[in-house]
Amino acid sequence: MAVTDSELAPQEGVSSSPSFSSSSCSASSRGRGGFGSLKGKGTSTSGLDSRNPQVRMAFRRARAEWRLSQALKRQEESGEEKIATAESQRAPEQGALSLADAQKFVEAERENKACKSQHSVNCLGALRESLLSIECPLELAEAFEDAQVKCQSIASGKERAEQRLDEEATLREALFVSTLDDQRDEVTRLLGLMREQYQQLHNEYQDSLARIQDKMTAERGALMQKNKEELDCIFEERQNMEEHDIIEARQKRLDGFAEALEQQRERDEVESLAKKLRKETVIQELEKHLDKMLAAYQLNKEKLEYNTRVLSDRNKENLALVLAYKNRLNKCRETLSAIVERFNAMNLKYSALNVQCTEEFRRLRCQYRQIREKSLHFKAADERVYRDVWNASEQESRHLISLIHEADRCIHEQQLCMPYTPPSEVSGGQGVSPDEGGEGADLFSEAATTTFRSASSSGKDNSSFPRGQPASSASGGRSRSKEDSERLTGESGTATKSLFSPTKVKKVIELLTDACHFLSGPKKQACEELTDEEQQLLDADTILKNVGVESQDDLDLLVSIFYQGQDDDDETLYVDADDVLRLLEDFMEEKRNLAVADVLPDKKKKKRQQSL
Repeated sequence: MAVTDSELAPQEGVSSSPSFSSSSCSASSRGRGGFGSLKGKGTSTSGLDSRNPQVRMAFRRARAEWRLSQALKRQEESGEEKIATAESQRAPEQGALSLADAQKFVEAERENKACKSQHSVNCLGALRESLLSIECPLELAEAFEDAQVKCQSIASGKERAEQRLDEEATLREALFVSTLDDQRDEVTRLLGLMREQYQQLHNEYQDSLARIQDKMTAERGALMQKNKEELDCIFEERQNMEEHDIIEARQKRLDGFAEALEQQRERDEVESLAKKLRKETVIQELEKHLDKMLAAYQLNKEKLEYNTRVLSDRNKENLALVLAYKNRLNKCRETLSAIVERFNAMNLKYSALNVQCTEEFRRLRCQYRQIREKSLHFKAADERVYRDVWNASEQESRHLISLIHEADRCIHEQQLCMPYTPPSEVSGGQGVSPDEGGEGADLFSEAATTTFRSASSSGKDNSSFPRGQPASSASGGRSRSKEDSERLTGESGTATKSLFSPTKVKKVIELLTDACHFLSGPKKQACEELTDEEQQLLDADTILKNVGVESQDDLDLLVSIFYQGQDDDDETLYVDADDVLRLLEDFMEEKRNLAVADVLPDKKKKKRQQSL
């Protein structure tokens, strides 16, 4: 594949712009938080002295943001937030249209550059494939020189793009600094206007406050004079009250207090007598309880003395047992030392034997590797000879096989009047070579393809293939003969009869094709000539084979696992793409369990065979 220089031309700003944006953003974020500390230490000009333009630009941005933050702090301290908020809301409205247009232009330019970069990467991949396909050393050297020249052109293009980006960064930096200067002037003017308005408002508030205070002082004096007059009237009435009324009221209160004291004395006397009786009763009960406690104490004392004597006797017996166990322990230790000595001797013996066996194993392994290499060599030679013999006599063998099948068909149909069915091992009179899997696909591949195609066509129109009728094969655009199709129809009469509707089968296969596209395998050159529908059928057939679907029963089992827990008339598939691999694992596990159940001669297997 030839690749021109224009296809491999470098895309300006594609490779260098992401690194520039990330570095500038990181430097800007560092400048927001740490510029004040740098300025306090006396290193504020270190960023301006740097040779890297990105560092200088980031330092200037950080310095400008620090100045703006200081101005905002002074603005908050002076109490002028409202006017500043109105001014900040007005600024974005003025530049909204220009900013949106600039963003659209930048996004369009980025998309264009990304497309060009992807095209150059694809061209490089094609160039690499063409270099791998070259076998001649001279042509390969020339191709390498061309590739080196093209790579140098790409590198020079990247350098030009970096220079252009540096220039753009310098221009943007200058524009940013000028914008900051303009904003600083506007903020200064705005602060002057705000100070004037604040002074006027302060003077007005001072005047209104003085008027309110004068009015409140006058009202307070009038209210105090009124309250003083009312108090004087009350004191005069109190002094004019008669003395005998006061004396009579005092005598009545004294008589009431005397009667209450007498009644309280009688109640206290009755209560004291009752308390005395209760206390005497409690004392008698406590004396009885004390006698019981003394008796229990004496009994427990006797029990403890008896237990002490018993425990002393047991202690003597335990001391004798401890001495016996110590003697036994000494004997066990002597036995252990003898066993350890014997173990060490045996360990030395078997260690030497292990070394000898290891050397013998290594020698045998080397011999095995040599024999294996020789056997693989002879096996490859035999396979090569067998392949040569097969290629030499393949056409003749196919011709003889076709003649034998034709003669067999004539004998069955003309002389015996019986329907002729070709052998299942050979499809359409074609053999299977040792390198290829044969052109005849298995029975289920055609059945699954027919089911999926019928489901696809039923969604578009009302016409569909009949059950069991094989469709065109999706492997490389090949098609079966009429006799082979009839044979598959006859053999798979009940096998291709699915338990589920074609719509459910179609949805399951489409989900497998989308989520497990990696199971479709490598694409061949012949697949490029197929249509989209044939390509989809080929992918579905390959994925089903790789998953392990070999019959219509396996397909029904797979669909039942995907529609597990749903009604029969519910054709909506609720499975997510993330759960496909887990469901495939469940399918394989269930298939293995069924295979084991078929091997075991149990009642379930007999019932299954009878139902079939």
